[in-house]
Amino acid sequence: MILDIVAEAAAELTAAGKIITVAGGGDTVAALNAAGAAGRLTYVSTAGGAFLEWLEGKPFRARQKTSNSAE
Repeated sequence: MILDIVAEAAAELTAAGKIITVAGGGDTVAALNAAGAAGRLTYVSTAGGAFLEWLEGKPFRARQKTSNSAE
């Protein structure tokens, strides 16, 4: 399967110090686990959409609510 090939290539490049790998989302993590590559990436998150929004630089909603309630 193509995902296995891509996941393995990413894991190998990460291990060689050539790239930093970041993956997020439950389905993505499940696929990486099935390919045997999740444990060899730089960072893996199961946060899904919230994680992707954080990567985009958008405020993290749960953090905002915590910060706002302290005021």
